[in-house]
Amino acid sequence: MAQIIDGKAVAREIQKEIKEEIDGLRRRWGMVPGLGVVLV
Repeated sequence: MAQIIDGKAVAREIQKEIKEEIDGLRRRWGMVPGLGVVLV
């Protein structure tokens, strides 16, 4: 049987987990990850 999920609630939970991991990196190493793009 199919199960309906609330995408917004799932997204909030994922964002919360990522924020906690980034806060840990900031406290431990003093830096945060970034995103870079190279166009060729």
